[in-house]
Amino acid sequence: MRLLDRKLGLVFATTLGIGACNGTLAPLVGDEAGDGSAAAPDPSEPAEGPTRPFTGGTLPTLEECEGLSIEAPTHQVRRLTHWEYLRTVEATLGVALDSSPPLDRRVEGFTTNADALIVEQSHVADYQQLAEAAVAQIDDLPGFVARYTDCRELNSECWSGFIANIGLSLWRHALDETEVQSFEPIRAAVQAEGDGFDVAAALVVEAMLQSPRFLYLIERAPDSTSRTLDDFEIAARLSYLVLGTAPDEGLLGRARSERVHTKDEIESEMEALLGDPRARDMAWRFAREWLDIDRLLQLDRSREQYPDFSESLLQNMHTEIQRYLLDVLWDNERPLDEILTADFTYVNQGLASIYGVEIAGDGFERIDLSGDPTRGGLLTLPGI
Repeated sequence: MRLLDRKLGLVFATTLGIGACNGTLAPLVGDEAGDGSAAAPDPSEPAEGPTRPFTGGTLPTLEECEGLSIEAPTHQVRRLTHWEYLRTVEATLGVALDSSPPLDRRVEGFTTNADALIVEQSHVADYQQLAEAAVAQIDDLPGFVARYTDCRELNSECWSGFIANIGLSLWRHALDETEVQSFEPIRAAVQAEGDGFDVAAALVVEAMLQSPRFLYLIERAPDSTSRTLDDFEIAARLSYLVLGTAPDEGLLGRARSERVHTKDEIESEMEALLGDPRARDMAWRFAREWLDIDRLLQLDRSREQYPDFSESLLQNMHTEIQRYLLDVLWDNERPLDEILTADFTYVNQGLASIYGVEIAGDGFERIDLSGDPTRGGLLTLPGI
């Protein structure tokens, strides 16, 4: 079975809002308000025709989805999470920020709830400072600018080309003429001051990083009940779903050429994204939020009652869960139900005594649990 087929279930489990069978925006069944609070379907009112609701049981296949009409929810944008912001800045500017964006509110353990991802008044200054810091940390500003233009004259033609190119990278879509022209005052002001192209370019990057087009995942609202996502929107959804960061230059280029919307094209892009090492990081991040695993590191116990308790023990348990889940869900692509049944785990010297085993090295080693009827699966791990 191909990489895509084996991992697609896990990836789509991380976001129930990626879209329905035909790529249009879709609510949960019974979600009249489009707010995610799904109500049970009324059995006295059977669905008619192709818009029948899903009422439990086996999920429909992709083939069964084809031709169905999906009702769209109220349109909603979502701000980048703390983690997505940092990864996006690093991917687009090559900068690992020393400062951090505002922390996210968690809803049911997750940081990706759109209702909670708002920009408060206090965040405005934070994002301004982050934008300034990001530009200041670019090691080679002339080299960075050269990625987007080979013309360094502060005339309208050179400037417009630069804005269009860097806007595609930072705003994740092709800028229209109005958007390009909105940066003309920066060019004019810098030129009037007698400064050069790179000074103006740095100001543009600062401005773009503070724009809603960068801070939010924005999709054009449907004119009526629903619409098909455009290629840029699909590219952004795929990249943030699998990698937690912006589409790269290649994916954006294919989106600009309208080659990211058919079933085969999307499948090809998804398979490529799943092969990126960052996809593994994203899978672990989902598991951490799903199971609230990081809470383990905040536990405390009486040293008198639990003399063996220590922060290093908690960290070892945390690492055990990580290695176990990634083995099952990602590295060895095992069936999903083995999360609860796998007869192995990973231990180091700090955990070996809990399992009554001995290991030779100081690192984590995989051990077999098939002979221990009390151990096996996620729920028997000490950290859980």
